[in-house]
Amino acid sequence: MKRFNWNALVLVFALALLTTGWSEALGDALRYDQLSPFETYRDRVDKAAAEKLANHDQLMDLYAVEQRAMGVRVVVKDDTTVVRADSGSLIVPSPAIPDEELREIAGRVSGFQQAAEDRGAVFLYAAAPTKNNGETVPKNIVDASKSNFERFLKLLGEKNVPVLDLTSIHPQYFRTDHHWLPASGFDAARAICERLSESNAFDYDASLLDRSKWNAFDYPEFFLGSYGKKVGVAFGGRPDDFTLLTPQFDTSLTETQPVKGLTREGTFEQAALYTEYLKKDLYNVNPYVVYGGGDFRLQVLTNHLRPGGPKVMIVRDSFACAVTPFLALECSELHVCDLRDFTFFVGDRLDLLQYMDEVEPDVVLVLYAGVNGFEKANGMYNFLG
Repeated sequence: MKRFNWNALVLVFALALLTTGWSEALGDALRYDQLSPFETYRDRVDKAAAEKLANHDQLMDLYAVEQRAMGVRVVVKDDTTVVRADSGSLIVPSPAIPDEELREIAGRVSGFQQAAEDRGAVFLYAAAPTKNNGETVPKNIVDASKSNFERFLKLLGEKNVPVLDLTSIHPQYFRTDHHWLPASGFDAARAICERLSESNAFDYDASLLDRSKWNAFDYPEFFLGSYGKKVGVAFGGRPDDFTLLTPQFDTSLTETQPVKGLTREGTFEQAALYTEYLKKDLYNVNPYVVYGGGDFRLQVLTNHLRPGGPKVMIVRDSFACAVTPFLALECSELHVCDLRDFTFFVGDRLDLLQYMDEVEPDVVLVLYAGVNGFEKANGMYNFLG
């Protein structure tokens, strides 16, 4: 159920009273005899809004216009602080992570590297910078994202963990979301392949990730990211454009989700993309997950045109959605593992050591954005079970 920002409701209170059905709903919400001991009037009005009002998008947009007109650059919504950076892009600032916690995380990554190499696999940590790293925020906002990232990579280097810093591809990001653009996901896949090709374990066909051999279909003002959904369209300026990349050459893939028992097969578009999300519904649809389909406990992409290619296991967060479809074209099999603890995931979190023993990958790859997602409560923290 959608919850409304209370300030937005106050802003349009008079208009709401004139809306058909609203005066009755509001009256019911404020009746003392219907108020439970555990509810406040505010709770009831918020609930009535979610259940009765059909104009959520318009209210969010009105609220965004109000905030933009007043020059507001910081909005706290649902316990999340959304900041409009100097560039106009929306970010959520991150606190500093203590050195001792970063050292423990780096130690876990190093242990996972050793476990992979003990099994004969090539290991690579692909570190994606967050969009915060390149943004300037108001002086009253403290954001430690860049410092966290740089300190973490230094610790990995001290432990001799092979690292590819994807800052090198100069990634670009959606203005209203934290993820990078599909083109940057494409560039990241190519950079990973180029780095892995330095090892004999990875046979890289550069022609498959040559952008001149790909179509680019542009959808203007098509996507409102997770930050934009919290604060409304006008706060970030306008919705983001979206680009769909498809190959001009033949492809043949099978995607399986073993935990769910689901299988799809066909071309790149049919097996690696989820084009049902390719529709404009700013507050209800996330076109970013056209690439890879979003978040799953386990996903396996088999490439029938590269039977002799490398077998790759990747441990990832959501930034890899825009990477794995392209990376799959360079592999015979790509095993996509997600350790995060989302309630909507089907199945238990994977035991990575057991899964490596089962799959016997040539390459073990980790791709995470920044370092701020490594909270102890999150499954990503536990590389070794």
